[in-house]
Amino acid sequence: MKKVFLSLLISLIALTVSAQIQRSFLGCTLTSSYQEVKDHLTQEKYDIGSDDDIIFVYNTKFAGFDCEWIAFEFYKSKLIAVTINYESSYIKRNLLKTLDILADKLDNKYSSFKVLNLEEMKVYMDDKTKCYLSIAGNGSMCLSMRYKDEQLSDEEQAENDSEL
Repeated sequence: MKKVFLSLLISLIALTVSAQIQRSFLGCTLTSSYQEVKDHLTQEKYDIGSDDDIIFVYNTKFAGFDCEWIAFEFYKSKLIAVTINYESSYIKRNLLKTLDILADKLDNKYSSFKVLNLEEMKVYMDDKTKCYLSIAGNGSMCLSMRYKDEQLSDEEQAENDSEL
């Protein structure tokens, strides 16, 4: 009986520890340094463009879909967010099919983390990371998924608030 209880307890702990929103993208993890991300993406021979606060990756796939670009965004030289832009269109219904497919995948993966479920936006959150899936824009709209580190985001928000 003790062995069964211990097994169940270990399984529950393992599920709890592993149950979190994804934090690694193309081999780069949220909170990694700018230089680590740039070096890794260059070493892996991704088609990149960059400046001091953002690195773009072009011509790649994510979650089985072609992407127009993936943006690695930095705050104080730490990877704060990753935005995957799947496609753009002037016609919203062209984006809704892909949104539904991605939403189903995220619902299956993060069902216990869903905090907002609107027609054109889904938000998933654990204690470290937020994931947004949305269609946004005026005129030309884009379907994108964004993962953001909550601690760095809170620091950035506090800094912006203190500047007022």
